[in-house]
Amino acid sequence: MIDTDKYEGHYKGSWANQYGDVVKLVYPGESSPSLYADQHLITDAPLLLEGVKHLRMIYEELYLDWRKVWDILDNMGMAKEMRQHFPNTFLDTMELVE
Repeated sequence: MIDTDKYEGHYKGSWANQYGDVVKLVYPGESSPSLYADQHLITDAPLLLEGVKHLRMIYEELYLDWRKVWDILDNMGMAKEMRQHFPNTFLDTMELVE
């Protein structure tokens, strides 16, 4: 589990210059309250990306499982009735995201 408290106060503005280079100027002796939070965020970026990729994989597996469940319900003639009782199903939400 990642301690997200260490990112509190990170710089929320653009870090890119007009050429698209990622930069954030901190001048020598400058005290930036966001400096340590920014450093933690930059350092943890690969870890955060891996977390996003892992969650996306889980999401896709759940989606496929729910598709199978709804296909079975549909084949049994129960999908329409189930949708009446549960109009905002997880499946419907996932289909909107695709």
